[in-house]
Amino acid sequence: MVLIAENEDLQKMLSTMQEWCKKWRLKVNSSKSNIVHFRPRRTPKSNFAFMYNDCRLETVTNYKYLGVIFDEHLNFSMCSKTLADSGGRALSAIISKLKLSKNVGFKTFTKLYESCVVPVTDYGSGVWGKFNCSHSDTIQNRAVRHFLGVHKFTPIPALHAEMGWLIPKYRKYLNMLRLWNRIQKMPNERITKRIFFMDYNRVDGNWSEQMREIFDLLDMSHVFNERKLCDLLLCTEKLYDIFKDNCMRSVETKPKLRTFKLFKKDCETSVYVKGCMNKCQRSLLAKFRCGILQLKVETGRFERIELEKRICMLCERKEIETEFHFLINCDLYKDQRNMLYTKANDKYKHFHDMDDQAKFIYLMTECQYYVAKYIESAWNIRKEKLYS
Repeated sequence: MVLIAENEDLQKMLSTMQEWCKKWRLKVNSSKSNIVHFRPRRTPKSNFAFMYNDCRLETVTNYKYLGVIFDEHLNFSMCSKTLADSGGRALSAIISKLKLSKNVGFKTFTKLYESCVVPVTDYGSGVWGKFNCSHSDTIQNRAVRHFLGVHKFTPIPALHAEMGWLIPKYRKYLNMLRLWNRIQKMPNERITKRIFFMDYNRVDGNWSEQMREIFDLLDMSHVFNERKLCDLLLCTEKLYDIFKDNCMRSVETKPKLRTFKLFKKDCETSVYVKGCMNKCQRSLLAKFRCGILQLKVETGRFERIELEKRICMLCERKEIETEFHFLINCDLYKDQRNMLYTKANDKYKHFHDMDDQAKFIYLMTECQYYVAKYIESAWNIRKEKLYS
């Protein structure tokens, strides 16, 4: 039971409830009953002593109600973190069970994540989804890194672009839009609808203001002004478009993604991610595409070697060992490259007429499965050559 009052009148409500419980022989556990003074940050906390059955109720800074933690300043950061921690444990359970399976596909992994983790991390986000809480992002990035087989220093825009999952921020916006539709369908007599009208008429630092910002973002201000139902499919499409635009702009700003942006022009799920590929090949190809495979151009950063001196030690070309050099130019992998080029030429008969950069882009977009096999065999040769 929740009692809400604007001031110390709450004590009268507590007394009334005490009389009612005494009449019907019901007992309230005072140790589990608390007071929270919801207020702006600069407003001092009330010192009033609220009593129930001759027992003073403790005034706390937050309280969990139906799984949602309500902070005294209505800041849902703690709520988001607690839910994200629970989602992280659910993700860990999925990962531990998947170790028994050799190769789990993209659709299966996505279904498991959306069924077992997302409902936990997004619980109640129809109310608090507009708050800037990054804890859910951490859980989703961890899930993506596990599936792709990359480490924690992988640029996040590359993870988004390769996997194609909608980020938690916009996923929570959709939950808020669903709640908006539910409220609009309620009869006006419902207390929830009456509170909504109060909230809507105020539009000042509240839920309705957050909804107005979301509708403005989607260029659907008329829906908010007229209190109409929104088309969730259309909203989903618009949020995906916004996500993709922001993602590709972020890719352009990351120096480590110097090669990635040559061939990745959208945020659709990459072919190799959806395709049937063993985990080792998927991991090597993901690292190669995201610029984190341990080539000299990457390891030289940690050794503080100037870019011009990160030369390939396995051939006589005296070129920087970049992803382009590894795939197109390095003489150590001639035999593997010839096999790759043969497969590419069978797929596109004008492949041999392309220049080297066009070949590189074509291979990374249209021949991802063959490139993964090439990288696996070439990487084994490289390790054997370097460490023999």
